[in-house]
Amino acid sequence: MRVADEQNTCAYYRIKAVLLFPGQGAQKVGMGKDLYDTYPAAKAMMDAADAALGYSLTDIMFNGPDAELTRTCNCQPALYLHGLALYEILRSEVEIEPVAAAGLSLGEFTAHAAAGTFSMEDGLKIVQKRGAFMEEACQAAPSTMAAMIGGNDEAVQALAASCDVRAMLGAQFRGTWHGHTCDRRSNSGSAACNRASGTRSAVMACA
Repeated sequence: MRVADEQNTCAYYRIKAVLLFPGQGAQKVGMGKDLYDTYPAAKAMMDAADAALGYSLTDIMFNGPDAELTRTCNCQPALYLHGLALYEILRSEVEIEPVAAAGLSLGEFTAHAAAGTFSMEDGLKIVQKRGAFMEEACQAAPSTMAAMIGGNDEAVQALAASCDVRAMLGAQFRGTWHGHTCDRRSNSGSAACNRASGTRSAVMACA
């Protein structure tokens, strides 16, 4: 970015930025199509991703159907690729100096790739396998998770125990549960954030 001072002399500055990438759930049919059609760098990256995977991930991203894109084995690599494509465009269009990168759950992998921990292709294969394994595990043991808003820790633990599910209290798991943070401010009147996980029927009974 070029900035002129009072003497009309120009200097170049890089904009310092923190990169934050989304997790599973942010996918949408049509994602990335405008980037692919508009920016050569995004098109090249997406074509390289299809080649690395051996199938057209971009076809699923652009055309769906939604049920296919929502599958964990597809939406996770799709979001990873979309995030990196946006970052590539940002780097080409704006003079930025990334000072940190972070992500929500799956987005942690996108952040690593953006930071240079591994290549786009290597990260994509990791994420695709991760999604496939997660999908396989969910099919083998149907389960879910519920957020408990309000109440105290003891009550949440007792309720979870009565329904044979695992209680994950905000204080115990703060900042350590797959990148999610529970902000527990019960002393100031805000509700505590706790979670319970287990079989779907048990968690639904608990909720």
